[in-house]
Amino acid sequence: MSPISGLSEKLLAALKDLDIWAGQYQVQLEIIIIGAFALYLHGLELRATNDIDTLTELKDERLLRAIEEIAQKHGLNENWLNDQASGLSVPDGFLLRLNRVALGSHIVALVPCRQDLISLKSAAFMIRGGEDPKDYTDLQALQPSRNEIDEAIRFVRKTNTPPKPRFYPDFEEMIGRLSGIAK
Repeated sequence: MSPISGLSEKLLAALKDLDIWAGQYQVQLEIIIIGAFALYLHGLELRATNDIDTLTELKDERLLRAIEEIAQKHGLNENWLNDQASGLSVPDGFLLRLNRVALGSHIVALVPCRQDLISLKSAAFMIRGGEDPKDYTDLQALQPSRNEIDEAIRFVRKTNTPPKPRFYPDFEEMIGRLSGIAK
């Protein structure tokens, strides 16, 4: 990997060090990547990111220590590789559509297909709303087709529709904003 404008050199160096660590301990890491780093792995340089979000639960204490030590070495947040998204709702058939991308000799990223990324970014936009515009901006940059955004809206309605409108009064307004993204 070479430094990319949207990806910090620190993050790329951290991944290289994690790959070296995995080789030393004979560990083969397979992690499901979402978020901005997944967009980067799809060849999109939408915005800078200094972390990697994974749906894979990171439980191995040796791995967690290595992640923390690598963070300190490179001046990154200790959660530069994190599983905060584990347990997140994913589209039906999600696991069957993951693409494998080698991130070194000992790390394999399992990356969602374009449609699943659009659906997950749409759900993140609904969850975070106006608090953080990055999901909406990422969706705009992805330029989803009408079919892609309609599929994402179906996923959002299935997983994020509030039980009563008063719990989320701007839900339909936000759905409308998603709908307006389609090209």
